[in-house]
Amino acid sequence: MIWRPACSIALLGMSVWLAGCGTQARQRDDGQAPDGTADDTTGDTSIDGLPTSALRINELLADDVNGTTIDEDGQLEDWIELVNTGASALALDGFTLAKNDGLPQALPAVTLASGETLLFYADNDLQQGDRHLRFKLDAAGERVVLRDVAGRVVDDVTFPALGPNQSYARFPDGGAWRVCRYASPGRRNGDRCGPAPPPELPDEQHFRPYTWPPQPGPPAPLAITEVALFPARFVEVKNTSASAVTLADFTLRVAAFSPAQAIPGPGQGSPLSWPQAVVGPGARVVVAVPPDAAGLPDAAGEREGAVTLFAGDGAVVDRADFMRWPTDAVLSRAPDGGSRLQFCANPTPGTAAAACDELPVRPAGDRFHSLYTPADFETLAAGSTELESRSVKFVVDMDSGDVVHFLGTKAWALHYTFIRERIYQEARVDRCDPQQAAVFNQGWVDFSVREYFQTDRRFLLGTAVYWGGSRISTIEFAQGDVITGEQMRRAFFAVTARLPDPTAWTIRPTGNDQVVRVRDVEGTVPIADRNLPFRGRTFQPLVAGPAFGLLRFVAGADLEEASLGAGVILITDEVPNDIPLVGGLITEAFQTPLAHVAVLAKNRGTPDMALTAARQDARIAPFIDQLVRLEVTGGGFMLREATADEVRAHLEKLFPRGELRRPRLDTTVRGPVDLGGRALDDLPVIGGKASQLAELKILAN
Repeated sequence: MIWRPACSIALLGMSVWLAGCGTQARQRDDGQAPDGTADDTTGDTSIDGLPTSALRINELLADDVNGTTIDEDGQLEDWIELVNTGASALALDGFTLAKNDGLPQALPAVTLASGETLLFYADNDLQQGDRHLRFKLDAAGERVVLRDVAGRVVDDVTFPALGPNQSYARFPDGGAWRVCRYASPGRRNGDRCGPAPPPELPDEQHFRPYTWPPQPGPPAPLAITEVALFPARFVEVKNTSASAVTLADFTLRVAAFSPAQAIPGPGQGSPLSWPQAVVGPGARVVVAVPPDAAGLPDAAGEREGAVTLFAGDGAVVDRADFMRWPTDAVLSRAPDGGSRLQFCANPTPGTAAAACDELPVRPAGDRFHSLYTPADFETLAAGSTELESRSVKFVVDMDSGDVVHFLGTKAWALHYTFIRERIYQEARVDRCDPQQAAVFNQGWVDFSVREYFQTDRRFLLGTAVYWGGSRISTIEFAQGDVITGEQMRRAFFAVTARLPDPTAWTIRPTGNDQVVRVRDVEGTVPIADRNLPFRGRTFQPLVAGPAFGLLRFVAGADLEEASLGAGVILITDEVPNDIPLVGGLITEAFQTPLAHVAVLAKNRGTPDMALTAARQDARIAPFIDQLVRLEVTGGGFMLREATADEVRAHLEKLFPRGELRRPRLDTTVRGPVDLGGRALDDLPVIGGKASQLAELKILAN
């Protein structure tokens, strides 16, 4: 995206002509008649003694660039909005619209309720429907005339030159005309020119409830209840059934494995020898693990592996997968009889574990298979963007027996990077090198097509999010992922089985398409309203810190043209896809923890927060367009006036002193440039956006 200063357009002598039967009444641009009296055009008035209709031309736009509205064929068109300003319903059949002195066009047989508006597309294409007009509008300015069934002029507007996306509108509806940079097609114009009100959350989406069954205890008839491997000592197995069990019917194995390998099967790793033939009901057997067992993972590495109890037919009876095993710790189902494994400091071989002396933390790593200490989630989430919430990416490898990898946010910013390097075992590349970056990017594109945009895939990719402000926990999948409802359900149960409290989690669809697909499995898995984390909340802190600068509101639709910089603290009404460098950011819509702008703000150290209706908030509204100091904290924000010296001193800290370096710029090339054969190296000639587009074309070929 290219960011450039907004252009200022001075509109001098703006006027509207109401003409009929040889008389003219000129309206001033301040909403008053030429003699200075208030001008009221909202009710039925009279032209040469003839009553006029309550139908009015309410708004028009002659150069739609940003898509203020889109017609039935997905096209951007000029448009004219009519409004019924009367107290009763009004039929349009018999009315006509024309521009200048051109041929009038009859309006369709539509009835407008009191206050209702209707949009007509001025696109010179009658074939598209009865709301498409036979003329277009000239952005340089011209005249539009509305006549009634008798051919009498009931409204007549000559609009001035309009810039891109500028509308000419009445404020309030049917009132005085103004040039406005905030078009409102099909909506009330409001009392004055301004952006649309802050967005409101849509109605809550309801799904059939899911009732968790009682949480299972250990597997039957045998369960792995305690394991000590670093150093190698023992595996404890308990008979959880009411009958004696012959151990020769089962095999206990320890095996190392890595992301590039499938989870160990019955013929892999090292078998452990049973010390006895039979174990009675409720009794335990302690199996020694030799220090030189062939299946043990490398104690100096990631210590990644699994202890598995197999039945005679090779079926898995119980399994404890592990990695990053703390030295001298035991992996235990404590207290006795529980289903959850955790790292404890108190080994109890051969006896029931009454309690677990739980390890609070284990050595940090870049990923885990299961979360076995209270700090595991926080360890992986370090680097998340939201102050009060935490996010951890996960990968479910369906080709390897639904092995789950929880990924560290700092180490693995992308699912693809982890899969590329650790599962596909491809060499790490230098993405600052154009050739290596091209290889990486092409692989990323191919991977995305294969693993996000089709359902016949190997991986289920998502994020586990703890929303601190709402105190809810959700399993989520990327917007645009075409994952099926059944695949969401499969990922949910695979992932939550490796979390401390599975019942605390729920699926949160991130787009309307996922809402539709997850309804295929509603009632069989917990599903949350997609806006649940934000309901009942008005504030969301994302990046803490102080910011100094000019507090400005810019609508999301106008960001591309806005003049912004490190000295601006921006308020905007949406979560944009991208944002230039600003001193601070306040969005009126909530940001997901891994939203692009949230990640940018985190990486740049830009204080970032969301606050519903921020521009109308009494704590903020008085300071708009003033120099301020904003500080975002995990519990709120503080805003006060700032002096120019404070702002200047803050900005000087942000930018290093030294020789001024100017960007490369080649001004020798003039006129249109064919992007064929161009690439990123042509940035000085054709600019950042065009050069990136050219590079993508090369990658696509």
